[in-house]
Amino acid sequence: MQSATPARKPRFTRSLLGWTIICGVAIFLGVVALEMSGSAQRLAGTNGIGANEIVGQARAGQKICQPDVTIPAGGAAVRMEIFTYNKPMPRGRLTLTNSSGKVVDSGTLEPGGPQGMTTIPLAKSKAVTGTLCIKASGPLAFAGQAEPAGPTTMTINRAAQGASIAVLVMLPGNKTWWQLLPDVIRRFGYGKWSFLGSWTFIAAALAVVFICVLALRTFWSETS
Repeated sequence: MQSATPARKPRFTRSLLGWTIICGVAIFLGVVALEMSGSAQRLAGTNGIGANEIVGQARAGQKICQPDVTIPAGGAAVRMEIFTYNKPMPRGRLTLTNSSGKVVDSGTLEPGGPQGMTTIPLAKSKAVTGTLCIKASGPLAFAGQAEPAGPTTMTINRAAQGASIAVLVMLPGNKTWWQLLPDVIRRFGYGKWSFLGSWTFIAAALAVVFICVLALRTFWSETS
């Protein structure tokens, strides 16, 4: 008794399935390439504080400071969410002091701009961990998070406050993810077990390539 041979799918159905697979792979690769090629100012690091609420309400002339801010090598500007009570941004001066109290970097808060996410370029872009301070000619408030007052929380005129300001550090100019790929691979290994280093990014990328090749192979076998 002969075994029944399973009926093959109609050629049209197999061709449609194959083209669906190859279009899906092409769209996926196109989206990845488009995202990687987008140019923008990129993040160099943060102080680990979430922008959860408005904190640090300082009057004109008061000096508001956030300790424990790290400017990594290559950091060219700081970005904070600053509120001006719907008034134009006042002029202000930013200073960054090291653990000895010496000013190691500075920047200018330009007047006239809108409230919201504000970028302040640094004069020297020097790698340092220290205290970031702003003194402005008008009232300011910042985005951050509430926490018990301590040595790492913000101060207003040297008085400790029960909150910290969210600070982002930006890289210079606009960069694509292709330009930052070595840093992305290196940072992919952070926060993992010691044996799961940067190689896991390469392994994941190769796995994606394998899946794409397998999908294309399926396409050709289905249409042949």
